[in-house]
Amino acid sequence: MLREGLKPNIVTYNSLIGAYASHGVNEEALSIFSEMKKNGFCPDVVSYTSLLNAYRRSEQPKKAREVFHLMKRNNCKPNVVSYNALIDAYGSNGFLAKAFDVLHDMEQNGVHPNIVSICTLLAACGRVGQRVKIDSILSAAELSMRKKKVKPDSVAYTVLIREAESTFTTMKVAGCSPDVVTYTTTIHACTSVGDWEKAAALLKEMGMNNVQSDAIAFSAMLQAFNTGCQPAKVMSLVGFMREKNIPFSDAIFLEMLSACSM
Repeated sequence: MLREGLKPNIVTYNSLIGAYASHGVNEEALSIFSEMKKNGFCPDVVSYTSLLNAYRRSEQPKKAREVFHLMKRNNCKPNVVSYNALIDAYGSNGFLAKAFDVLHDMEQNGVHPNIVSICTLLAACGRVGQRVKIDSILSAAELSMRKKKVKPDSVAYTVLIREAESTFTTMKVAGCSPDVVTYTTTIHACTSVGDWEKAAALLKEMGMNNVQSDAIAFSAMLQAFNTGCQPAKVMSLVGFMREKNIPFSDAIFLEMLSACSM
C-alpha cells in the first residue's frame, strides 16, 4: 500500500493489529498501535480491543488489563467484546476471581453479558474445578436473557443452550476447529439443561475429530451423566479413564461419589 502511494486509514491499522493479535504476537501489535497514533489516528474501541486480545492470546493478563485501563482513561468506552476478551485473559490463566470482577464491572457499567461471556466463564470454572461459581454465571445468563425479554425459566435456559450450539456450529462452518475448551464449555451448557445425551455425543465427536480429552472435559461429562441420573454411565466412563491413564481431579472424585449415592 505504501509503495503504491496509498495512505492507511484506521480500518487498515485495526486490521493489521487484529492479524497480529489473532496469533498472540503482542510486540508487533503494539508497534502498529503506536505507529497509528504517531500518524495522527485516534485509536477506537476496535484498536484497543485488538491490542487487548494480543495480550490475551500471549497469556499476559496484566498487560491486557493495562490496555483496558488505558482505553477507559482515553474516554473510549469498552464494549462487550472488550470485556469478554479481558474475562478470558484472566480466566484462561486461572485468575477466576479477577474474571468475575470484570463481569461485575461490566454489569455496573451497563454492558450486558452475552453468551460468549457466559461460556468463557464456564470454561474458566472448568479449568480450575470451581463448580460453586456456576450460580453466579447463571445469574449473568439471566441478566442477558432479561435484556432479550425472555423469562429466565427452564425455557430460557433452553434458549441459552441453543445460542451456544449455534455459536459452536458457526465456528465449524467457518473452518475454525473447536478445541478441548470449546467442547468442554458446550458440554457444560448441555448439562445446564439436563441433556446428557447431547453432551455424550459431543465427547464422542471430540474423539472422532482427534481432539484430546483432558480431566476437565471428562469431569464435565461425568457431571452431565450425574445430572441425568446415569450413575452406571459415570462408572463406565471412570473405567475408560483408568484405561487411558487420565489423571483424576477432585472434581472427578466428587462426581464418582455423587454417582455412588444415587
